[in-house]
Amino acid sequence: MRNVGSYTIKNELFETSGVFDTKILSLEEIINKLFNSKTIQSDCSFVDLFLFGLVDVCRKLFFSVQLYIEIVEMEEKHPGISIDHCFIDSYIEFLVSQKLIFYDYSDYLIDLKERHLIPVFLCPLTSRGKEVFMTLNKEKIFTENIYLDNAVNLSHQKFMQLKKYKKQYHDNMLQYISC
Repeated sequence: MRNVGSYTIKNELFETSGVFDTKILSLEEIINKLFNSKTIQSDCSFVDLFLFGLVDVCRKLFFSVQLYIEIVEMEEKHPGISIDHCFIDSYIEFLVSQKLIFYDYSDYLIDLKERHLIPVFLCPLTSRGKEVFMTLNKEKIFTENIYLDNAVNLSHQKFMQLKKYKKQYHDNMLQYISC
């Protein structure tokens, strides 16, 4: 029988309202965690997902498993990497617990636990999230590190994939019309 006032019951009961028992980190600690939290299978880190996920003039953060896979493949230079679910879960918990994005954590838990899916999201950055980005920007990480070149490369690859898809779609439509 479970004790209603126990620690585990409290966590289960209020799980959908956010991540519990995490210390709110200082800006310096957040940035250290972004750089030092890496997946076991590759060199992909929280900072990779954060920086490559910035969209809408760096006001929002995008995440999908596909983004994770593309970053891992870009860094590892070989396809076929398996997904590190614990790493992805830790990343999303980190974003929510440190209040870097506006995200309904209960939606994440529903997708993860009931539907067995890793969600795709596009969330506005909070003031703390913007502060993290501005600090990284001031540190010149975009020009002195690999991120600028990789971001351009990733964007170019996406553009080429889109262009190829549009051409295939156009060709298929022409075939359909000519029949």
